[in-house]
Amino acid sequence: MTLPGKRLKDRRIQKTQKLLREALFSLIREKNFDSIVVKDILDRANVGRSTFYMHFGVKDALLVSGMPLPRVAAPPPVTWPRQRADADCRAHRRTLLVA
Repeated sequence: MTLPGKRLKDRRIQKTQKLLREALFSLIREKNFDSIVVKDILDRANVGRSTFYMHFGVKDALLVSGMPLPRVAAPPPVTWPRQRADADCRAHRRTLLVA
């Protein structure tokens, strides 16, 4: 099932991107990221240069695409002074009615 606004990637795209990521990560195990050039990735993945640039503009984008997004807690909701004052008034009214 596909969520509204979400579109599944074509299997060929998924396969190509997976090949490129695996090639990059295997190269990272062998040498420093800065010394890896796009041609090394292409040779390892057996993918053409134009295909690489169609999916990723630079090797940094390829690296980031294989990393999970960090989970960040949502910020607390903003309460404006007027909202707080109204809430305080309602709470005070309740105490007066109960008493």
